[in-house]
Amino acid sequence: MIAFTEELLSATWDEMAPLMLAHWREIAHYPDIELDPDKEGYALAESAGLVRFYTARADGRLVGYVIFFVRPNMHYRASRQAAQ
Repeated sequence: MIAFTEELLSATWDEMAPLMLAHWREIAHYPDIELDPDKEGYALAESAGLVRFYTARADGRLVGYVIFFVRPNMHYRASRQAAQ
């Protein structure tokens, strides 16, 4: 059974990083540009409440994730929206 949960990206980064690399290798639009995520930038955005991180776990093992940036829309400031 797979469990879906919101977690803190900052607390799960090291566990998530191999999945991010595998995903990049599978679908990278620019494989000549090395994957180099801004871990500190993600942490700052998360501490500001701008990041939501959801995981998929099978028997406690991380098998998937999704990261959303949540902020007011640039065209509709009253509307908070998430972008993956």
